[in-house]
Amino acid sequence: MSAARRETHPLAEEAAQWVVELEEPTPRVLREFAAWLEASPRHVEEFLLASAVWKELDGLDAARRIDVQRLVEEARSNVRPLVPEAMREISDESSGPSRARRRVLGIVAAAAALVAGIAIWLVMATAPDVYATSRGEQRAFRLADGSVVHLNTQSRVEVEFTRMERSIRLLEGEALFNVEHDPARPFRVIAGPTVIEAIGTRFNVYRTDAGTTVSVVEGIVEISPTIPPALSARAAPPPRSDAQPQVRPVSVVAERVAAGEQARVSLEGEIVKEAVPDLARVVAWRERRLVFRGDPLEDVVREFNRYNELQIRLEGDALRARRLTGVFDADDPMSLLQFLTRDGTLIVDETGGDEIVIRER
Repeated sequence: MSAARRETHPLAEEAAQWVVELEEPTPRVLREFAAWLEASPRHVEEFLLASAVWKELDGLDAARRIDVQRLVEEARSNVRPLVPEAMREISDESSGPSRARRRVLGIVAAAAALVAGIAIWLVMATAPDVYATSRGEQRAFRLADGSVVHLNTQSRVEVEFTRMERSIRLLEGEALFNVEHDPARPFRVIAGPTVIEAIGTRFNVYRTDAGTTVSVVEGIVEISPTIPPALSARAAPPPRSDAQPQVRPVSVVAERVAAGEQARVSLEGEIVKEAVPDLARVVAWRERRLVFRGDPLEDVVREFNRYNELQIRLEGDALRARRLTGVFDADDPMSLLQFLTRDGTLIVDETGGDEIVIRER
């Protein structure tokens, strides 16, 4: 093996190792990688070449947004290694040291520009895709694996796929997931302190300030509250009758929820699991219908306010706790107001603008 061959081989191995490390980079790994790139223009070229031949490159760029071959060609044309022959040529320049310094600085500047481009590419390739809806808006989109996500109003998710897993963070709001089966890559939805893992299923997740509600339409999901270990030792609640919802103690052990069941996970990690006799009600929002069965008026108003610019405000705890049953058009808050005005004990105060106040007489 020649001397040049012995010098190049370790560097190529380093570049290949960085490709592997960057599959799921931590902040520390990214900092170390940036320092490695800045050390030499040759590092940049070797990394691009290693990336181009990496057979699992799809994990870095599942959406095919990056033209890796183009980047490699640019690296080959723009990066000039500082070999001894080039240095001798610079030292022999008749115009003196200043011209040599300018040539060296030009090479360094070109390498620095390429490093900056690589940094931007890495951010694009590893950053999650974000989908969001505004008030009253609903969206549906297909993921790279064929799964479909339906986003309800005022909702936001981050989607990040790797070779090892499919991860979605529900940052706010509600979403219905139709999951494609892939045993090699688990499909996980993270909603605050709650992790929902699905295996070829259809389920609805609704995140609120009080916790997360998971309703399974088809298949089975596993729910794991990611809570501090200190809380997991909390004692289990007293036994309940079979007619009441099943309450699990706070635990990091996964809880299975099957089709026709619903689980509410509190911010402390307590799981309340119960049967859902009317699954159509759970996903009625896809048809822009709001279905209530003895729900507190406070929850009813909150749902209407998610969809409409006209906001309804309730005054008084007793009024908020009143129960309501009915089916409404999500885009028609006036239908709720007309329903409530039939109750002679309530006052509907149209203050003007985009707010209506309801109080008891």
